[in-house]
Amino acid sequence: MRHVAATRHASRAFTQAQLERRVVVVGFFFTRCPTVCPLLTERMARLQRRAREQDVPVHFVSFSVDPRYDTPERLAAYARDHALDTANWSLVTGPLEQVETTVLKGFRVMMGRAEEADEDDFLSLFHGEHFVLVDAAGRLRGYYRVTEDPQGLEQLLEDASALAHAAR
Repeated sequence: MRHVAATRHASRAFTQAQLERRVVVVGFFFTRCPTVCPLLTERMARLQRRAREQDVPVHFVSFSVDPRYDTPERLAAYARDHALDTANWSLVTGPLEQVETTVLKGFRVMMGRAEEADEDDFLSLFHGEHFVLVDAAGRLRGYYRVTEDPQGLEQLLEDASALAHAAR
């Protein structure tokens, strides 16, 4: 996992170094999304709770694909409004070019905006709707559909647990 450089919801720098030697689950969203993003946030929160219940040491990261709008302050408000536990879950943003490099090249996940859309047209934004599992060595280990596949979260938790316990 390369190219990670962004700003965390708490306005602190967020870098790849913060993820080293950790098993990480990564997702993609934007705060003004009226469609799939609330579901992705709910599924990440559910996964976080289940990991805690099963004592699986994993960190969660949600990258905003709308970084020009999603400032650290907006991410902090989103976390607060959705009662997210940010102890081991980082919501991150940054300059558009950095976010695109991280998402497209680092995680190999699609993101973008329809060509004819203007900057204020948030409904033209698109992004991958799955979670990415990254091992403690920073390698991408899997992509999990969590919106349509009822077993996606269970398989992700099982795989994250195996990786986390192997890394101890």
